[in-house]
Amino acid sequence: MRELADKPLFKPLEDIPRMQEVVKRMLHETLDAFVTRDLELVYKMIADDEEVDTLYENLYVELKGFMKRDPSVIDQAVPLILITRYLERIADHITNIGERVFYVETGELKELHM
Repeated sequence: MRELADKPLFKPLEDIPRMQEVVKRMLHETLDAFVTRDLELVYKMIADDEEVDTLYENLYVELKGFMKRDPSVIDQAVPLILITRYLERIADHITNIGERVFYVETGELKELHM
């Protein structure tokens, strides 16, 4: 997002890059599980999804708190919240693929992540 690049951020970006790395790892795990039919990779991906969910929840609360304390950060905080939400949704879609891999291998269709 170009508007975020034009001026210094009110908070260092640490957790969003971490989320991005975990989501990327989830994608690789799920694709590898699809190709190799390795359910252990599906379980690793599910554990990674829990980390993404925790990061999202923590960042949402943190960024909302910044906006309440200092409305001048809203223009930066809102796009950051949206980015975290999009990453969390991508992780959910990856989880859905992993659940289908689980189904193909076990014949059991169930939600693996609660």
